[in-house]
Amino acid sequence: SFGLAAAGALQVPPVAPGGSQSTRLPMNFGGAVSPPPASPTLQVAIKCNTGVFYLADSVPMEAATVPAAAMEQNAFLSVWRGLADKSTEVPCSASPADALAKLQGVNLALVAKRPGAAPGAEVLYMSGKVAPAPGADVLVEATVVPGHPTARICVRSQRDDLAPLVFTAAQKLLA
Repeated sequence: SFGLAAAGALQVPPVAPGGSQSTRLPMNFGGAVSPPPASPTLQVAIKCNTGVFYLADSVPMEAATVPAAAMEQNAFLSVWRGLADKSTEVPCSASPADALAKLQGVNLALVAKRPGAAPGAEVLYMSGKVAPAPGADVLVEATVVPGHPTARICVRSQRDDLAPLVFTAAQKLLA
């Protein structure tokens, strides 16, 4: 979906029968981009002397987002007001500070934060950009209440199909 392609040839050392090896394959955004909806699934085919093996793996959100500076607050508000939102509740055991750090780890930048309605709650406003260029903006509002079992995640983007990817990432990160 995001134009991810191998940046080079897969290098796997010889593997004895019954053995295993680990390897890494660098990726870049030089491949063909699939039409929406976006999918976090990466399909892989490996050819060896015993045949071709097919597998699928999930691409984490940080692999599909590019590090970007936080959107300016007025620009964020302008874009936010012009887009429909999708929201959900995700399991959350993180404090607001931990939630912020984890979301920043997937290339979402903090635009602003404000106290929430509940004691100790924080509402985080974050922005990110999904590759490949020119990419799409992803705007996120995360409401985190310490001790509450869920967080509210609201996503707005020029591409509606990106919201489920953010929800999946938030569910993994904040649980």
